[in-house]
Amino acid sequence: MKGPSPRRSKRDHPAAKRAVDNHRNWVSFVDHCPLPLALLDGEGICVLANPAFQSELGCLPPVPLQEIFPSPYPISFDLVWTVCRVIGGFRGTLESCHLETGDAAMFELFIWKLQATSPADSYAVLLQPVTDRVRQERSRGDWQARFERAVRISGDGILDWDLEHKRTFFSSRFRSILSDSTPPAPLTMAIWKQRIVREDRRQVDQAINEHLLHPHEPFEVEHRLRTSAGLTRHVILRGQAITDATGRPYRLICSLRDTTEQREAEARTRQLLGDLAHVQRQSTAGELAASIAHELNQPLAAIVSFASGVLRKNSSQTDPNELDDVLQKIRKQALRGGEIIRRLRQFVRRDPIPHTAVDLNRLAMEVIELLTPESRDQKVSLAVDLATEPLIVHADPIQIQQVIVNLIRNAIDAVQPMPAKRRIITVRSQSTPEGIELVVEDQGPGIHPDIFSQLGTSILSTKKEGLG
Repeated sequence: MKGPSPRRSKRDHPAAKRAVDNHRNWVSFVDHCPLPLALLDGEGICVLANPAFQSELGCLPPVPLQEIFPSPYPISFDLVWTVCRVIGGFRGTLESCHLETGDAAMFELFIWKLQATSPADSYAVLLQPVTDRVRQERSRGDWQARFERAVRISGDGILDWDLEHKRTFFSSRFRSILSDSTPPAPLTMAIWKQRIVREDRRQVDQAINEHLLHPHEPFEVEHRLRTSAGLTRHVILRGQAITDATGRPYRLICSLRDTTEQREAEARTRQLLGDLAHVQRQSTAGELAASIAHELNQPLAAIVSFASGVLRKNSSQTDPNELDDVLQKIRKQALRGGEIIRRLRQFVRRDPIPHTAVDLNRLAMEVIELLTPESRDQKVSLAVDLATEPLIVHADPIQIQQVIVNLIRNAIDAVQPMPAKRRIITVRSQSTPEGIELVVEDQGPGIHPDIFSQLGTSILSTKKEGLG
């Protein structure tokens, strides 16, 4: 009769031997794996790591994985480890901290529980570096957010035109520029093209087609649109094509800016400046009234004197041929008076005058004749040094004369405190390589240095009564 078989220890159990052998195999596999691979115990402590794992994270076992992944972004390692213990594994992206350098990096973790490796729970963890990918995704996300924010701030409408698949995307702002309804009505390429004013369609099509043939530089075209309610809006369309490796455009990105309010504001500004200039001309004319009246008195007095002489000669039965010279003088003085009145009326009139080709010398002489009485009263000499040949300019003669009037009258004011020998104003014109030049020069004290930086400012005046 055989006695009882000797009891085997747990170490001698076949399953235990297989677990030990498997564990040894895993240790050998971890050591020779080229990827960052490590073994964890049941508490999440890294007990074995290959050189790639140690190099990526700067750690030497044993080390808790909690120290390697301390950041709660995107999730904390405590939550990861809880998931592993419940379902036996985890896959996700965590932010790490290099234990030697302190540098942050992003890794995708693959954690799974090892079966039948040893009596205690063991886990394998495999790392895949994804720092560059995550940074690119963040960069794209930040760029997209900045782009959308910039579009909203600018107030421009956006058109994304897929040239290959004939698809278009119109932003809500683009649609609202063409629509008077809220929310804006749906929009298609055909509707957009129809909303362009007929006279401007060819210009828009030509700008787009030329850009698609040479898509290196952005294009810009200004045109008009008709809204759904029939209103006209002034807009600027800007665009840039996206090309493939061969240089062929496959997408067109455009922005549409509504400039209607800006144009209306500019028109109002021009109107206000025109009104101001008219007031200024009227003010100048009023100040010149006394001098002009004095100027008119001379031809009128001459006419009266010559007419009296004619009457006396006529009563004495003088030869009629002798009267011709006197009558010619009367006619000349009458024309002179009419010319003075004509210049004054032309100077103060409000009617818009189109730009025409005029002789700058002639405009200057008319102003000099108009201001001669005032300069004489102020005991100021006007020296004229105009070019001998006509200086033709394309401009509004009234505006040019207003500038000349302002320059000469400012010069008269400037030389008032000067001694008599310095009360001289020179009006000179000449043709230069840069263009035509008219100079009003005086011998006054000059312009204060603080005023130089403001000379281009509208409605600037250093006089208490000045309009600028």
